[in-house]
Amino acid sequence: MNKQWILGIDIGGSGVRCLLVNTASGDVFNSGCSGWEFPDAQGTTAGLDIDLDLIWRHIGETSQNVLAKVGVSGDSVMSVA
Repeated sequence: MNKQWILGIDIGGSGVRCLLVNTASGDVFNSGCSGWEFPDAQGTTAGLDIDLDLIWRHIGETSQNVLAKVGVSGDSVMSVA
């Protein structure tokens, strides 16, 4: 399998974005998922009560979406950042 893709994942305050870059051609593709909000964590001054299951689910869905958009499998990805 020719591993010529790099997958970048950005987990932000409002959602997940994935960027897929072809190292041979320089082509760039993206996918995003937004819409989460987390309540303040009790007993903290600036903490949030983060739903990690939701975050992981969105990472998986967004990664799968960008790979499907390009028509490649995860086996073609050489690195993830």
